Amino acid sequence: MPVPTSYFVCKCKLQIGIPTDTLWQPFANRDHPPTGTPRVVIQCPKCKTLSNFWRPDYEVPEERNVENGWAFVTWLGCGLETCKSPVPVFAHKNAATTQEQDSAPSGATTSIPALYCRGIHPVAAELIRNLLEHLANEKTVHLR
Repeated sequence: MPVPTSYFVCKCKLQIGIPTDTLWQPFANRDHPPTGTPRVVIQCPKCKTLSNFWRPDYEVPEERNVENGWAFVTWLGCGLETCKSPVPVFAHKNAATTQEQDSAPSGATTSIPALYCRGIHPVAAELIRNLLEHLANEKTVHLR
């Protein structure tokens, strides 16, 4: 069944398609959901880089071939006590592994990317390091 899909282009050039409904799920029970497209952090299933996306690079109203193995992982805040604008983190979940995953570059897990909350405050490196460790222990795989 065709679903509205938001596409984000990673630095490695992979086009990441996530059903738009999936992007909005974490905001369902929030007191103040964002207006417009939500700001998100996505872990690229190919290079494993974590990146902020302020809006999709493009949207397809009725995508037919979307694999929805995407899941909300956690909220990532900047660590400032006065900031109430964490950003949702998404990763691709799948128990299977692929050859592509085995040969993926590991640089994304050794360097700390610059990430920002929805309030555009920098996220503390320690919080990002904890998130990377959490994601490394989860089953995240590459899209085919």
